[in-house]
Order: sequence, then structure tokens, then C-alpha cells
Amino acid sequence: MDRDFRSLVAWFFNFLNGIAVLAGACFLAWLWLQLGGENPFRHSVGTALLLAAVLFVLNVLRLLYFRRSGGENDDYIMSHGGAGGGVRVAIEAIRNELKAAAEELPEVTRCRVSIVRPGPKRVKIHAAYNAREGSNILEISDKLRRVLRERFQEMVPLGEGARVEVEIVFESFAGKAPKKSGEEEEKGLEPPPFTGPRYPVDEDS
Repeated sequence: MDRDFRSLVAWFFNFLNGIAVLAGACFLAWLWLQLGGENPFRHSVGTALLLAAVLFVLNVLRLLYFRRSGGENDDYIMSHGGAGGGVRVAIEAIRNELKAAAEELPEVTRCRVSIVRPGPKRVKIHAAYNAREGSNILEISDKLRRVLRERFQEMVPLGEGARVEVEIVFESFAGKAPKKSGEEEEKGLEPPPFTGPRYPVDEDS
């Protein structure tokens, strides 16, 4: 949710930037028309007008490229794994499935997953998780990265040239350590090995 909000704010400021450039270009065009042909400032205003027009075109192209290439607010990712053609997979479904796969790990108590698309051939998975007390964070992070990557590729094959990046963030310990297995519990309940009689020994025995 936080990443979606930042993306929306960034797009809004880019839009305002384009409006400001357009307003500046219009003002320069009006000023250029008002100046007479012999005015020494007319050439400088014309140069500034040309630069403003180029900047405005670049802003428009940037907004259109971000909209076309996909970003954090896209609702679907195109899967290219089907023999009959591509399939659009909802990002919400992918996010929920990755979250479920992460929380199947016994050491993970909670995981939040978000998906970012920096480009048409690049997908970034961000996972922030809580682990049980006493867990090895490095081992869990490696395992979680592998599980998320494999599950994503099973759901959404992206085709050649695509790149999937997984960013793991450990947030805190939450929850007790995993219970011991039945075999370990039985070992803990076994009586200690016999080491010979202990003294003093009863006279009646």
C-alpha cells in the first residue's frame, strides 16, 4: 500500500511538472509574439521557447512510457507460458499466493508481499517478514527468496529476456520457536542411561 501511494504521488508531481512546463512555454510564446521583430530580446525568448517546447515533449513521452511499460499500480502481469497464447494474471492473486507460500515456512510467522514493475521486462518482488524467536535470519531469508522466486515463475512465466528480482526485509522476531519434532521429543523423554548402582544401597535389597 505504501509503495502504491508513493507511485501515485510521483506520477502526480510528474503531471504537475508537465503542466508547469506547458504554462511556461505558452507564456514564452505569447511574449515572443508581443516583441517586435527588431527587439534584441526576441531571439533569446525564441530560444527559451524552443527549449521549453522540447522539455514539454520529453515530459509527455516520459508519462506515456511509464503508463505503457507498467508500474506499481498495474492490475495484471502478462504470462507467456501458455501454448495457446498469453494470459493476464492479476497482481492481487500473485501477491496473495506468494504471501501464502512464504507463510508456509515454519519459521515465518507473517509476511507482506508487494510487486513492483520498473520496466516491461523486469519484475521486483518485495517481501517483509517476521520470524520466530531463535531463527537463523540468513538461512530463512535465502529460503524465502528461493520459495518466492520459484512460486512466481510457476504462476507467471515471463518469457525470454525477463528478470525477476526478490528483495527480502526482516522486520522483527514474532512468535515462539518452532516445536520440536516427535523424534526429538521422544529423545527428551527417554530416561538417562544406566551408569551402575548408586550408593548408599538399602540393606533389604
